Amino acid sequence: MARFSNQEQEFVSDAMDLDGPGVQPGEVVDMRALPSPVPLVRLYRTLNKLPAGSEITVLTSDKGTLAEFQAFARMTGHALLEQRDDGGRYVHVFRRR
Repeated sequence: MARFSNQEQEFVSDAMDLDGPGVQPGEVVDMRALPSPVPLVRLYRTLNKLPAGSEITVLTSDKGTLAEFQAFARMTGHALLEQRDDGGRYVHVFRRR
């Protein structure tokens, strides 16, 4: 039986849509340990499961997510309310359209 590292398991679960328990509006979602582009995919899935007008805060560790999340907001219509660098931890606040 094949063994997977934690990172490989993350990609496998991501491909199979096994995200576990759902995120509730207003929660802080910590995606700092996830390699790009997993935070973007998770953000898309999470926002689409929330009711309209719900807000969530996402934490990432990759500076590239600043531009990725800005483009995501423009393309999807979800509101990017805030982005900031909090000492190498990037904070993004979204409102579902």
